[in-house]
Amino acid sequence: MRPLSVIFSLFASAILFGNAAQAPVCSYNWLQFGGDPQHSGSNVQEKLITSANVNRLQRIFPRVTLSSSIDGPVTYLSGVNTPLGRRDVVYGTIWAGSILALDAHTGAQIWAKQAFTGPCKILGTTYDCVVHSAAAIDPRLNYVYSYSLDGEVHKYQVGDG
Repeated sequence: MRPLSVIFSLFASAILFGNAAQAPVCSYNWLQFGGDPQHSGSNVQEKLITSANVNRLQRIFPRVTLSSSIDGPVTYLSGVNTPLGRRDVVYGTIWAGSILALDAHTGAQIWAKQAFTGPCKILGTTYDCVVHSAAAIDPRLNYVYSYSLDGEVHKYQVGDG
């Protein structure tokens, strides 16, 4: 098991200069690798972090231990209705082929889904391998898509999988 820091510098407005209790809700949704269809990696709405204050950033989110490493970029969706109530959620695909939905502020697991167990398949051939993939959220904010060991992309409801 490897620890995953639940710091998402992508969401700069959620990483502030104080403690987590004072952190405002981030409203910029990071729906796919790079944040947008062009994969620019830029949050154009970011206004808080500047070259004058970047050296004061502090970690405000905990480290969490996962059953397997997330080996790709995570995605983020704010204000998701989950079984635990309304949450800001980070989605990541782990090496073992599962997708995890984590509370963006605490790192607590909201849900996890494993679409397929067993060795992975690539073009119909079976291999022992791991998933190196990023989840993606649909533009209507209803579903998150994740690659699995069966060689397929699976669709999950954002709130409960």
